[in-house]
Amino acid sequence: MKVSDLDDYVRSSKKSFEAAFVELDERSNDALYSELSWRVAVTAAAPAEVTGFTPTVDADDVPRSSASAGLGARIFRRWSAALHEFLCSSSADDEAMRARVFQLISKKDGTAPTAVACVLVGSFGVSPAVAAVVSVLCFRIVFRPAGAEICAQWRKSLAPTSGLSRKQSTKTTAPKSKKSAKAGA
Repeated sequence: MKVSDLDDYVRSSKKSFEAAFVELDERSNDALYSELSWRVAVTAAAPAEVTGFTPTVDADDVPRSSASAGLGARIFRRWSAALHEFLCSSSADDEAMRARVFQLISKKDGTAPTAVACVLVGSFGVSPAVAAVVSVLCFRIVFRPAGAEICAQWRKSLAPTSGLSRKQSTKTTAPKSKKSAKAGA
């Protein structure tokens, strides 16, 4: 997938994904893990039934057992590791795509989960129904907490140091010239 394709895909998928995101984001992590294992199974058994971000089959059929949640958690960890490798590796192969995904993730307009889902579908070939659940979990488990941590670290960097005010601590002082050093002596 090229960067321009990602932009087009995110733009065209945003509305349909937002509806899926709102519904999925209301569920607990365990419910999402169960949903993920169910969507993987349904996609494998009847791919025509799950062509979009929201499956057209009855959600009441989703098994809610601890075994189902455990399987979904393992599936998520594998996709999470693949996304981490893709987004955080130092490989130059996908540098432009990584940069664009990080730009989309950092937006405050709700684009982050859509961008992750689109990368999973366009670059990894994941079904949109599976990608929707994985991206919601990534957003909830990785991106939201990371944003809070970034803000906390940023706040720490703004704290006054050595009893100086913020204004004073950000000021740079030019070295005194020989002439002004003699005048002050």
